[in-house]
Amino acid sequence: MHPIVELCNGVIKLRSSSYKPDIVIRDKKGKLLHVIDIKSGFNTQYNIDQAAALRFKMFAMKYEIPVEVVVPNLKSFRVKIIGTTKKFTPVTKHNLNYTIDELVKEEEAE
Repeated sequence: MHPIVELCNGVIKLRSSSYKPDIVIRDKKGKLLHVIDIKSGFNTQYNIDQAAALRFKMFAMKYEIPVEVVVPNLKSFRVKIIGTTKKFTPVTKHNLNYTIDELVKEEEAE
């Protein structure tokens, strides 16, 4: 997400940070369609702590696409976007045939 940063004239360095999504789906031209992080739930009890939320924000800022947090079920999955000024509620989906824009519009309609 960012390289090593030198502080105090190079005497000390701030460690770099990285984030690797679980799944990245691109279109035929290479454009990011879905950036997915798979979790077992949407709250801090299940690994979406402040550090994870910050990584999602930094990724979205750098690549201009939000991370979709996905909680799989047997025949469907719930998806939620975290870290935006707009609060999203989990939406149940059965496939990835949707766009981020459609996900946002669904949230606005509810």
